[in-house]
Amino acid sequence: TAYVVSAAAVPVTTTTITGKSKSAVKYFNKSTPKKRKAEQVSSLPLPVDDGLMEWKCPNITGSRNAELECGCDLPHTLRCNIDLHGLLLLADRLRTSPYSISLLDCSLRNVTFLSDAKIFDGVSLHGLVISSGEIKRVHKSAFLGIKGPLQALGLPGNALLSVPWNALSTLGALERLDLANNKIKALGTADFVGLTNLVYLELSNNQISSISQRTFSNLRKLEVLKLGGNRLGDYAQSLRSLSQCLSLRQLDLTANNLNGPLSAQTLAGMRNLESLNLNRNMIKSIQNKALANFSRLVSLSLRHNQIDVLQDHAFYGLGALDSLDLSYNGIVAISSSSLQHLSRLTVLDLTHNFLRALTSDLIAPLPSLRELRLAGNDISIVARNAMDGARELQSLQMQDNPLSCDCSIRPFAEWLQVSQLHSSLTASCVTPPRLEGAPLLQVPVETLSCDMDNVEKDNANIMQHLETFAKPN
Repeated sequence: TAYVVSAAAVPVTTTTITGKSKSAVKYFNKSTPKKRKAEQVSSLPLPVDDGLMEWKCPNITGSRNAELECGCDLPHTLRCNIDLHGLLLLADRLRTSPYSISLLDCSLRNVTFLSDAKIFDGVSLHGLVISSGEIKRVHKSAFLGIKGPLQALGLPGNALLSVPWNALSTLGALERLDLANNKIKALGTADFVGLTNLVYLELSNNQISSISQRTFSNLRKLEVLKLGGNRLGDYAQSLRSLSQCLSLRQLDLTANNLNGPLSAQTLAGMRNLESLNLNRNMIKSIQNKALANFSRLVSLSLRHNQIDVLQDHAFYGLGALDSLDLSYNGIVAISSSSLQHLSRLTVLDLTHNFLRALTSDLIAPLPSLRELRLAGNDISIVARNAMDGARELQSLQMQDNPLSCDCSIRPFAEWLQVSQLHSSLTASCVTPPRLEGAPLLQVPVETLSCDMDNVEKDNANIMQHLETFAKPN
């Protein structure tokens, strides 16, 4: 996989020497230490010159006052490492080049202010990425005059203190915008005015603590919003602004210091949302009907929070949910009422919680469950009827649990032996002492006894069985 630009990725349609256009669409990411995987949000086939001439990388040469370091490692994609004078010279070279490019990726040196207007006036571009690590301001007319029109813009990894809204307002065709890894502190009402075609917005790893209630009001086509690594928990009322995103399908709120209970008041309902990421916050519980207005949600991730309580009917309204990640929390027990309404759930991850028993309350409410992850809990007891509802289960992970391997676990051991699990990572026994460290699947079912009169006989049988298991084939 080649990584070229940032999350503001654009596809390119290559033209062969015969003039026939290939239909394959590709997305590229910028290869930096902080690169983020681009998501294919929409298909943006970019036009290229229609002719019989084979495409070549533009011959970009420097001058006495400006050094240009440019190269192409993908068709119609040019990357340059230059200073501000070199940027102006580069634009001039591109205006006269017979070979067009679709994507320009510039790493600037010693630049804190994009101070020139119409830098790329007359240059045909569909994707542009500019980063220096130091850019704080952008001239209001910096992007005027770009031919194309520009569909993807990336200004990641700079030092922007606010969204350069006046420079962006002229880019009405923009569909992807990446402002990640800057120092933006707030989002204002006018920040995205004019960007009515925006589909993908990346704002991760800034310092955003407040969002105006009208910030997203004109982004009617926005499908993906990345807000991870900000400070929205400092002013949680800002989250209400998200209700303006009527077409939103993916929302990332990772690591925002969101705390307290997750309730119906935390997030306004988003009827088209399919994926919600709330990882690495400080959420302590999930209240009754907390996400009742997210009826199309397919994936919900709450890993690395402080959740210890799931109220009854916590997931009411989530009938379409397919994957639920509650790993790395403080959950001790789950009632059957907590998991009701999840009739389509196929993956449940409860890794690294504090569950003490596996009971039917965990599985019976989930008729479609295929994968259950319980590794790293405190499960010592498996109820006799725990697996009665596991009709679709294909994968069970229970390693690193202190199982008590006596007669009470025998029904579970028998179920494991006849189940059709494609993947089964079961725990080892901790008690009784004679079975300490023995993998449950290797212990003969008939020796899982609570009758002390049979202990010596069972010990001999177990040792013989384990020795047989240990012998190489």
